[in-house]
Amino acid sequence: VRLVTPLPPSQCMKGIAPLLVMRVFSTSGFGPPALSKSLRRVMGSTDVNGKGTHSDAAESLVSPFLLMDEARIPADTPLPFSKHPHTGLVANTILLEGHSMLWDNLNGHYGPAWAGGLFQINAGRGVVHDEGAPPPEEVYKANPHRKKAGDTMHAVQLWFNPGIHSDTVLGAQAESVVIAPEDIPALNIEGSTAGRVVIGEYQGVKSPAKTYQADLCVLDLTLPQGGVVNVQAKPGQMCWVYPLMTSNKGVSVTPPGGEAEEDVDLHHIAVLPASEAGGSVRVAAAEGAQVFVGMGAPFEKVPIKLLGHDGAFFGPDESYLNAKLAEFEAQGEAFGK
Repeated sequence: VRLVTPLPPSQCMKGIAPLLVMRVFSTSGFGPPALSKSLRRVMGSTDVNGKGTHSDAAESLVSPFLLMDEARIPADTPLPFSKHPHTGLVANTILLEGHSMLWDNLNGHYGPAWAGGLFQINAGRGVVHDEGAPPPEEVYKANPHRKKAGDTMHAVQLWFNPGIHSDTVLGAQAESVVIAPEDIPALNIEGSTAGRVVIGEYQGVKSPAKTYQADLCVLDLTLPQGGVVNVQAKPGQMCWVYPLMTSNKGVSVTPPGGEAEEDVDLHHIAVLPASEAGGSVRVAAAEGAQVFVGMGAPFEKVPIKLLGHDGAFFGPDESYLNAKLAEFEAQGEAFGK
């Protein structure tokens, strides 16, 4: 792995920043041992008090994205999640295996989110939510076209900034949506055997998952053995490439301009800072791989985060975060209503 010191944004925009390859972290100590070994922190950093798990792909480097975790959890492993609060962020749970029931303090119980689908919640001025419980037996009986979950839940949790420094976004009431697998649009891209636009819009193919004031997209691509794809980053967008833990091996990534390719092994992420020119990012999989690719235009200001009560509060400054924490502690499940 090439260790690179990130360049300041002004130099990144001139297109002279290198491709960064970073190892992701196991969230050891989080929940039971079986979960700690199965959960990877791909993006994100500690909060204003130094709490949480740090990744080298911190918010300042991957803006407009805020956090990404990948989890592949045995069905008999108890999840450490409970009802918890959020502000500011948009959280997306992309289910690859398994099914999940959902709850929040605005809608009550709903779902399920099915394997291949997506659950999105925009926390706005505040929300309390919970997820992860498997559907009861009667839900499967009412949906015979859905396969019952197997022995594993495999999911990617991806947070992004919807425009946290905007009063319109930060003051809005929370909203959530469950998107069925068949409603996530397919993407025909040369070199892949399957592709989807999970969030945002890519070359005219648009997901029903909103991006609000963020200019971003997330692609789910399956590459066969020897497969090569070229994804097009728009001018002003950064790009990241992450091979999922279920891939046979990692991938190699070549940035625009045909510079030397970099190997991105399993449990690593490649990040290409934004440039004025944009261009084609080449991803090659010698042994086949499933990769997530994200592209987005960084915000001028990076929000800050405060962890508390098993949740994450995002906002423009510490005074806002402290006020929201106090508001949740006073209101409980009425928070954000």
